[in-house]
Amino acid sequence: MVFERGFMQLIDNFKENFSHMFDFFDNYTFDDKEFLLYARFNQRNTRYFASKKIEIYSFSNSEHLFIQDLDSSFGADDLNDIEDFVRRNMVDIVKPSDEHMSTVMSMVVFCDDVEEGIKKKIKKFKLHKEFKFGFNGWMDTKLIVVVKDKNIAFENKLAKGDAIKLKFIEDKNN
Repeated sequence: MVFERGFMQLIDNFKENFSHMFDFFDNYTFDDKEFLLYARFNQRNTRYFASKKIEIYSFSNSEHLFIQDLDSSFGADDLNDIEDFVRRNMVDIVKPSDEHMSTVMSMVVFCDDVEEGIKKKIKKFKLHKEFKFGFNGWMDTKLIVVVKDKNIAFENKLAKGDAIKLKFIEDKNN
């Protein structure tokens, strides 16, 4: 299993595998909420005419990944805390502008177990926000809840398969 290597080894491997894409910040605090790791990806695309001095258009995409470690089961209060955190801080994190196209906020929670009634709510979790009717872009939220020592993850529809892609759990098909 993945967690046999140790939890911190898993985080270190994640940082090593994705260091070419993300900027990492350990033990990150945002809005009085502590995260084990915060990772940020920004991309700006531009189209020029004749020279770089004549810019036709540009747009930016970004992803913000917050990793949290719970020493307990993931329950309804935790799900509500995540939703409240995203709603309170989306404008500060996303910074919508004329160039902003899309942002994905990925919330990853490692826990000991998931309460039974919450599993369906995780899969149905959806948080989408358009800024100025989409003219200043939009934001979507991914939610991944990984149960330590069991090699299982619960993800919302937008995050489907990301726990394996990000190597938080092992692919059972391989």
